[in-house]
Amino acid sequence: MRCLVLTIALGAVLSHAAVAQETPFPGAIRRGGKEPISSKSFPIGKTSGMSEPQTAIFLGDEAPQYRYVVGISFIKHGREGTCTGVLLSKQLVLTAAHCGCGTSYSVTQDLRMNGAKFIRVAAPPILFDPLVCQRSTIRPGYDLALLRLTDKAEVDDKYRPILPLAFSLANLTRTGTDLIVIGYGLTERRTSGVRMQALVPVFTADCAQRQYLIAGCAPLLEMILSASARTIGPRTADTCRGDSGGPVFAIKQVQDAVVPVLVGVTSRPAPIPHVDAEDHCGGGGIYVVVGRTDVVTWLKNNGVEAASGQSPM
Repeated sequence: MRCLVLTIALGAVLSHAAVAQETPFPGAIRRGGKEPISSKSFPIGKTSGMSEPQTAIFLGDEAPQYRYVVGISFIKHGREGTCTGVLLSKQLVLTAAHCGCGTSYSVTQDLRMNGAKFIRVAAPPILFDPLVCQRSTIRPGYDLALLRLTDKAEVDDKYRPILPLAFSLANLTRTGTDLIVIGYGLTERRTSGVRMQALVPVFTADCAQRQYLIAGCAPLLEMILSASARTIGPRTADTCRGDSGGPVFAIKQVQDAVVPVLVGVTSRPAPIPHVDAEDHCGGGGIYVVVGRTDVVTWLKNNGVEAASGQSPM
């Protein structure tokens, strides 16, 4: 099990990256912080009180079947950090923009990062918000980056992620609907570096309510997931530190199969009280919606050919 927690205080946005564990699909994942575990919550900057997101899977299960979800290792501020990403092709990985401000990147498809086989990344990362690293703040709704691998990942030649436009997924992302989160971040046992998965329900699919606007959640560009209404003992499933950049999947019937459809990317903690206040786990998180025309256009401009109806498995 692992944690992916995302916490946003009213007036401040915390962001993180870390390491996690794996489990088969479908499965239940927890959320946690999104910053590199080794550096805890080192800030991207102090402008407007915003710091880097943290993520990890909290109260989740191992996810060995998701070999297209990768663990990302990098160096920032002289320390090793961990984020999560998802393959969009054999050589392109989608992750969070705040995970793209380091150096010496490499990724692994292995379930466990310890002793894993890594593929180097061609520098620098491709940022959806080109100024995120200079700005020292995260632009809500633009926390996305692409990593280009130097060698090909091990996926089927026909591999294509399913990236439908958000409006076509309205029935799959309604409030209360369970979505799958995956990451290599912290777990409730304070361990990380294993690919983990969990089921977390949609809290708000569009962040349009005034209280979430004030908290920094971008309307129509981001969503909040939270299992705060469902307790497992004193805890709830969530993403945590190290899960930043990890994928959020909806479950969709495609022809004769039930497959995961990519709908979001883990960004930062949500404005909801967290069980683990230090690492912002067990309270909910904010996720960037990827099924937007501006995101799809950016991905296509950088060589991503998304399938509209086939399984990425």
